[in-house]
Amino acid sequence: MKRQKITMATSITSNYAGELARPYVSAALLSGVTLSQPTVRIMDGVKFKGNIPIVAASGLLAAGTCSFSDASTITLTERVIQPTELQVNVELCKKDWIAHWEAANLGAGRLGQTLPSSIQGYLLEYFAAKVAEAIENHISNGEVGGSTGYARFDGFVEVIKDASPVGNKFKGGAGAGSTDASDTALAALSSAGDPTDAAEVIDVLEAFLPAIPTRILQSSDFTLYMNNKQIFALRRAQAALGFKDEYYERESALTSFLGYRVAQANGLADTHIVAGPSENFVFGTDTLGEQNEANVIDMAMTDGSQNVRVVMRFSAGTQIAIVGDAFRYRYVA
Repeated sequence: MKRQKITMATSITSNYAGELARPYVSAALLSGVTLSQPTVRIMDGVKFKGNIPIVAASGLLAAGTCSFSDASTITLTERVIQPTELQVNVELCKKDWIAHWEAANLGAGRLGQTLPSSIQGYLLEYFAAKVAEAIENHISNGEVGGSTGYARFDGFVEVIKDASPVGNKFKGGAGAGSTDASDTALAALSSAGDPTDAAEVIDVLEAFLPAIPTRILQSSDFTLYMNNKQIFALRRAQAALGFKDEYYERESALTSFLGYRVAQANGLADTHIVAGPSENFVFGTDTLGEQNEANVIDMAMTDGSQNVRVVMRFSAGTQIAIVGDAFRYRYVA
């Protein structure tokens, strides 16, 4: 394999903005586990704010006649999603990363991997992957002004919590008394257990699911969102029960529990499970926005150093269309 020789005098500056930045911005925002599955609605092209239309229809069916008579009730409402502007500013030593990239290229043939042909592309893809991991966590657990101190966007758990803030182990969305579990169901769930424990995870789900209204469970896109540790526990529990003859040495894709779809959401905390119609969970961004940037800036010609700056700018945010149709299980040890 031929290696490209790079000297320290070579500038590695590259600038991508707007549409040209899209490959790196899309990788940073949309390549995480949660968004790579068809289990979250993605709204692209949200410049500042976007409206999520909500249509409620009742009385659609009537006896057949020869005339037209409007007998239905249509209610139109909307919910606003406002992605947050985010950025990456990193400074690193060019010398170290060129060596790192060249070593990775040497091993690419052995591992069957395809690496970017330039150090610029390598750096941008590396940091895009790291951003994707952070976005994955934010989608589930993000909280404006949270522990990191910056104004990140609220994730799905926080949206549900804000709509119905009582700190019980199971809460639905808005409208306490209509969509929340009853006191009896809450008492039952309080002892359901740890969703990361193979000995308890099935008890958790068997307590959680009956506490969700039937109309939600009957949704064609009803989904249980669990992280990989919880899914691992569930697989162990199902294997022990002989489900599909699943044993440790066999590989299979977990797609359901008692007929309900299970989606992997790695950003979820070990203590939480989220459930509801997948169309209800919305991620907003603008991958083609003019404000998007993905830049590698060589500082050699500016200050004579061997430093390189990596800059990325983009927007991201989440919203729940009908928050009363979203539910969470929260385990407290």
